[in-house]
Amino acid sequence: MKLRDRTIFFTLSIIQTILFIIFYKLQSIQFGWYFYEIELKYGSFILMIFILLHQSVLCLLYFSGKSMKNYGQNIMLLLFTLILSFIVIGIITELIVSPPVEELGLCDTIYHHQMVPYGQSYFSKFEYNMNYSINSLGFRDYEYPVKKCQDCFRIIMLGDSFTEGTGIEQLEDTFPKLMETSLSTKSSKRIEILNFGRISYSPVLEYLILKNIGLNYDPDVIIVNFDVSDVAQDFNYLTNARYSKEGEFLGINGCEKNEREQETVFQLRNFLLSLDIVTILESSFRNLILYTVQELPLVSIPPESDSLLITREEFAESDLVMKQWNVSQLYLHKIIDLAKTNNKTIIITTYPWGHQVDNSTWKQGRKVFGYDTNTTYSLEPQRRVQLICQKQNISCYDFTQDLREGGEGVYYNYDPHWTPKGAKIVARALEQQLISSTIIPMNPK
Repeated sequence: MKLRDRTIFFTLSIIQTILFIIFYKLQSIQFGWYFYEIELKYGSFILMIFILLHQSVLCLLYFSGKSMKNYGQNIMLLLFTLILSFIVIGIITELIVSPPVEELGLCDTIYHHQMVPYGQSYFSKFEYNMNYSINSLGFRDYEYPVKKCQDCFRIIMLGDSFTEGTGIEQLEDTFPKLMETSLSTKSSKRIEILNFGRISYSPVLEYLILKNIGLNYDPDVIIVNFDVSDVAQDFNYLTNARYSKEGEFLGINGCEKNEREQETVFQLRNFLLSLDIVTILESSFRNLILYTVQELPLVSIPPESDSLLITREEFAESDLVMKQWNVSQLYLHKIIDLAKTNNKTIIITTYPWGHQVDNSTWKQGRKVFGYDTNTTYSLEPQRRVQLICQKQNISCYDFTQDLREGGEGVYYNYDPHWTPKGAKIVARALEQQLISSTIIPMNPK
């Protein structure tokens, strides 16, 4: 190979490496299933193949140093350099480019899914970063002893990713921890707020957590943070329900693979997606699109796949939504009955998603769910939860007005969760409700 050719090879390799790092440095979005509906979902795979083939051809030209007349030999060399390039880029990604990330998700035969106990991870997203620190129970929280101290007033919170604190970088800035810190300075007792929130949990799973784990911690107050997506999720979870021979509800099996997951092609796809280099290239490509295009397309989602269907007025009384709601309603009642049976104070809170606040909040992300930016959507799920609270004679707090009055920057533009500003608003509003209801023992003035 001539000096000129070697110079070209190394120059192109350096340019390719720089481009790869630039893609990564734009920060990956990794929104998970929120963005699976985008038409560009295969674009990142094509980009990855292009980069690897480009590197392989360069290596082929460099190592062969001669005309490509032996096609069989050259094809073998191309395959070898392709694999070599994949490995080399993967090593660079792991050691230099990629931050240390631990896979925290686990399937579970009782609670459907959970987090790795004592797991530690740091995620870089398009709109925020997250530092995950998981306790021994698999929740994003500190360690608390099972036995409550004599001067402690203990609250446990049940909920999904909003409660867990998705979108909030540090644990101490999640709204349960903000409340714990603030109330501890005002109460005559030591306040402990145990966060049993976990991504995509809903009343079916929250009932199991409360029954099997939460009550063991002897809470003074149980707070259930009801999310509008719970309605569709509860209904879907029950398709994997496990029962004893006597018909007792045991749990939701999240480890049972469906027929599609057992297909060879699907397993190969999952294997590729599990590789860090694929994840980074995929998310970087998506992020590059967001930086250049900004506007996301409005996706059309069929009703049976719409996790927020109950917020559409035209479907609120449909057979599908009523079937979904009956499941959530049943398990909310089970949670309430379980709390009352154990002489525990129970409170249910509700809050809107951005598309229920107004027509400009969560402006881009709502399109991926099939919701346009010209409409403020229904608060029907919040109304139904309020009715349950009234019938059961328990406290129920709705934070819709607080979040609406918070102005801009309460929700992210693409991701559906609260920003740190939104978390502070909810923490302050719930704290004020607890104080005004005299539930929390306060310091004498």
